[in-house]
Amino acid sequence: MPKQHVKYLLIGGGQACSSAAEAIRRVDRDGEILLVGLESVRPYRRTALSGALLARHCTRDDVFTHPADWFAAHHVQLRTATRVARLDLSRRSALLASGEEIGFDRLLLGTGATPKKPSIPGTDLPGVSALRTLDDVVHLQHTVDHALASGRRHKLGIGRGRATVMGANLLGTQVAATLTRMGLEVTLVVGRPHPWSRVVGEVTGRFVSHRLEQNGVTVLNGTYATSLEGDGRVQRVALDNGTSVDCDLVVCATGVSPNRALVRNTSIRAENAIVVDATCQTSEPGIYAAGDCAAVFDPAFNKHRWTDLYDTASMTGGIAGMNMTGVAGMNMTGVAGANTVGAKASFDDVTRLSADLFDLRLRAFGEARFVDRHVMRGKTGADSMGFIEIGVASDGRVSQVVVVGQVGEPEPSVVEFVRRRPVVDGHEERLKDTGTPLESFVGNG
Repeated sequence: MPKQHVKYLLIGGGQACSSAAEAIRRVDRDGEILLVGLESVRPYRRTALSGALLARHCTRDDVFTHPADWFAAHHVQLRTATRVARLDLSRRSALLASGEEIGFDRLLLGTGATPKKPSIPGTDLPGVSALRTLDDVVHLQHTVDHALASGRRHKLGIGRGRATVMGANLLGTQVAATLTRMGLEVTLVVGRPHPWSRVVGEVTGRFVSHRLEQNGVTVLNGTYATSLEGDGRVQRVALDNGTSVDCDLVVCATGVSPNRALVRNTSIRAENAIVVDATCQTSEPGIYAAGDCAAVFDPAFNKHRWTDLYDTASMTGGIAGMNMTGVAGMNMTGVAGANTVGAKASFDDVTRLSADLFDLRLRAFGEARFVDRHVMRGKTGADSMGFIEIGVASDGRVSQVVVVGQVGEPEPSVVEFVRRRPVVDGHEERLKDTGTPLESFVGNG
């Protein structure tokens, strides 16, 4: 028999599990909750790592999801630095690496994701960092401090310290911007035709590239690294065009892989990520998954979709927590992006992300993978302070909207526009007209 049995076992220790614990306590004040995390600290918001925390504009205490005493005050057992080795679904139990067995009534898998390591030589050299955990931030801060004090002199102007960032997704561009603000000379190796290529079209991608360069980042579009080189620590990045970039440090921001090892050799359905329905339940009753490890069914697109976004982790964690209680007629207040289907909370929101690119904010709503073509709304020149990119799917319906800067269109209207996915075929000229509100298209189709 397991040494301990709990009503709710939450495995992961990140934003999804934190949101689930909060949602459970909103409904069930007494059911025993055990939250098991692999890291040595309580759950925190990873979105702050690449910006405010790295630049020391906030402290570690500012990034935690809850104050230190919240878990004890709400009777949530928290075990940090603890690894779950295996699930035994027949016994409804989890085996810890220590050998202890924990029984459960209901289980949440919020195991997150792991940074992808580029498959090139030299990634194990000192001075090469990922940026996924609080420990990564501390390590990178020390590396940056050393580079600023005694690194290579800047090619342009006065100063020391050169950094290369590999990968121009959301994380890569934010890290490049932050390191530039910290005083380093930064080169961004994009590897694709333009930054944010998985999220935005060519016009917006060129705009992002130009904005980075305007603020001092050297952007190498369509170029990828073939190896990292150095004597004792990283000193240069060799590129596919035969050139190289000298540097004192490298940050790898080349994507993440969902952590789904725990469901191997179980009956829980998983593909690239753990597959869950709109209520965040897996193929096994009473077992849920949320956050970066899960692909949730999205009724707006009639497909399972995976994202590694903070808002989605918070949202799906809350939905899973509510549904784990099994309480009919539950109060959905406080669970963003959730709808009520019978007695269950259900995913019913628009995926969104945002990033500050120096003095400009970019926001994306919806799903980029289904975009077939783009319609631009507003002035899109290099010095523009605001425009909208509308992604249209092959069936003529809206799939995504990207908002750059200030556009005068209220965010709730943009969200509803994407949620309703109107047909815009034949209406492109009206769509381009900034005087025609997006909400006027909502009834189409």
